[in-house]
Amino acid sequence: MKQLISSILPVFLVFLSTYGVKAENLVGSNLCEQARLNCTNGNKIPLLKIASSNWRDQVTSLRERSFEYRYAKNYSQAIELMQQALDLAQQAGDLDVEWWARTDLAEIYKDSGNLSKALELHQQNLGLVQQNLDHFKSENYSQQTQSLAYLSKVYTLLKNYPKALELLNQALTIEKTFKGWNSSAITANVLQELGINLLLNGNMLGAESTLLEAAKIYENARNQGTYGGAIGFQYESEIELNRWLQQIFIAQNRTNEALELAEQNRAREFVALVANRLNANTKFEQPINAPNLEEIKQIAKSQNATLVQYSLTYDYNSAWRLAYDNEEEIKPTNLFIWVIKPTGEIIFRRKSLDKETISLAELVRQGRESIGARGRSLGVVARVEDTPPKPQQRQINYLNKLHQVLIQPIADILPNNPSDRVVFIPQDFLFLVPFAALQDGNDNYLIEKHTLLLSPSIQVLDLTRKQQQNIDDSLKGVMIVGNPTMPSLSPKQGIPPQQLPSLPGSEQEANAIAQLFHTKPLIGEQATKEAVLQRLSEARIIHFATHGILDDVFG
Repeated sequence: MKQLISSILPVFLVFLSTYGVKAENLVGSNLCEQARLNCTNGNKIPLLKIASSNWRDQVTSLRERSFEYRYAKNYSQAIELMQQALDLAQQAGDLDVEWWARTDLAEIYKDSGNLSKALELHQQNLGLVQQNLDHFKSENYSQQTQSLAYLSKVYTLLKNYPKALELLNQALTIEKTFKGWNSSAITANVLQELGINLLLNGNMLGAESTLLEAAKIYENARNQGTYGGAIGFQYESEIELNRWLQQIFIAQNRTNEALELAEQNRAREFVALVANRLNANTKFEQPINAPNLEEIKQIAKSQNATLVQYSLTYDYNSAWRLAYDNEEEIKPTNLFIWVIKPTGEIIFRRKSLDKETISLAELVRQGRESIGARGRSLGVVARVEDTPPKPQQRQINYLNKLHQVLIQPIADILPNNPSDRVVFIPQDFLFLVPFAALQDGNDNYLIEKHTLLLSPSIQVLDLTRKQQQNIDDSLKGVMIVGNPTMPSLSPKQGIPPQQLPSLPGSEQEANAIAQLFHTKPLIGEQATKEAVLQRLSEARIIHFATHGILDDVFG
């Protein structure tokens, strides 16, 4: 049978490739257990099973396909596949694989909103572990601790905080006794959940001390290389921990300490992003030290600019990792804003987002679309020679509403001189806000009132200033890039890459700008990655006349 499959496999792969199926999605560690036909609508992925004597390979394939459906929020298909994986594990009598499959199944039910079923499955897993303690208490990790932690998250979502706290305290006791290879990571995670539940249950002081204890474990594990997990995941956990600590500090009127945490998160967000891009599992040799309060004041002074730092907090999210979730579905609850003046004065403002009828993420999306910014959309691009349509009131309202949320709370403390620089330092999806286009109640654009800049963090702002000072005058120049050959991008997972259309007018724009600076632009096929990188280090001014993809999708 194996020889027969091997003989027809090449022909079969050609057939599948005709319909857009990649070979690497088909070929597993044994032969081929499953393959999927990628439909353009992303809703249905018919599965093709090929016999395999290795049940573990079948379970692996089923789980992988289930994860894809879960990511696409097709929960019924994800549940069906994971149930098959669980059945195989039970038939094989493998307790470890059974535990993992049931855990995955419970988490899918939780994501779908069926918390009672998720609770039932996690309770079954806890019973499985407790009945087989000798098997599960290996030298590697304690699945009893993890079962308790998973259960607690469901109770937190059900707002049964006392029960969640009871389970987490049990988990913490077991984990501190067990001390496996990944104990520091699990202990920190349990402490983090414990601190969040203490806060939600009204114990602010207990929450603060518990979250700080978790933060210390994260820091020590990272510096000593003993975390045991991917560094990107740890930083994302710390980022979420800091969001809760910020809420505690602000509730206690310790707003300057909260600002330091917000800036610390910027450094960690950058590290997490880079680590996930590189699939890094090792520790960073140098810790990322965010500036303290006095350094932040000095940076504002040296920049001679008003800095505006935004920070978002969210409702409880059992996954923590916002980078892998749909930010339009995880509603932010608070917007914290710090304004740091060149004089060193720091002013804090807060806006509650609980009562907003339209989510902030949706406002940002609609505001961007109203000015033609559609991210990776391959839709119709407006032609420059066409007469611009008259702005619709509906579109203007989005830009005005964004102004009300982001600018109006601090409008009275921003500089009055339009020449004075204002540097916005957003967070999460606020990086996509078209700040220059925001309109006040009199339809005045923000760019008309202020000289605007954008920075990922206060620290990066200072680093770029220092780097610019070190550039030798002889290396300063201008690089203009116009209408390069467009790449092929996938708008979202499950859709084949498509080539972006050329941006109308971009070549004319590049030539016009180049004439102003008396330089020769890189146009079309000349604008290769190699050519741009070669001239990048010598450029004082860089101008790109092309598409700008302002999102963070699959790298």
